[in-house]
Amino acid sequence: MIHYFTPYSVSKELGVIYNYYCNLVPNDNDYICIRDGDVMFPFSTFGQQIETAVKNYNSQYDLFTCYTNRISNKHQLYKGEFSNESNLLELLKIARKLEKEKYAQVKKIDHIISGPVLIFKKKLWKQKQFPEKSSKGSILGIETDWIKILMKRGVRIGLIEGLYVIHSYRLLDGKENISHLI
Repeated sequence: MIHYFTPYSVSKELGVIYNYYCNLVPNDNDYICIRDGDVMFPFSTFGQQIETAVKNYNSQYDLFTCYTNRISNKHQLYKGEFSNESNLLELLKIARKLEKEKYAQVKKIDHIISGPVLIFKKKLWKQKQFPEKSSKGSILGIETDWIKILMKRGVRIGLIEGLYVIHSYRLLDGKENISHLI
């Protein structure tokens, strides 16, 4: 089973909230999908797509993510390019193209990833919970700090190539604006 959460913390204790939701999952072999509040799955079939990818590649990868349009990590960007596209129809066309061409194919990522979408087993989380505070002293970097620790432990990361999420990621205020994160 895959449990889907969109954690949010008014008090900006994102690591605490992530851990709270992960703890709610009843079975160690169940998967957890955490996504940022400003992320949209473009199609209602996202659950089947994720389930297929996890089922087909769970022996090869411990942690899954996907492509997106806006994030600072180029390894998760479609074609490695940060997008300022604000036309939803254009973004949906990219998502549909990837869904048709790659659906649930997964490729290996050897780099630190960001956390707009993270998919992992509860037992992975039990090995190392999310830090309560990031090394940057804010909610910025909670996922990255967690992933750095996991990668040192040999966690294998896979990117679901056919899954493209739309991430608003400071589209109105500029990608450099982090005032809402501190």
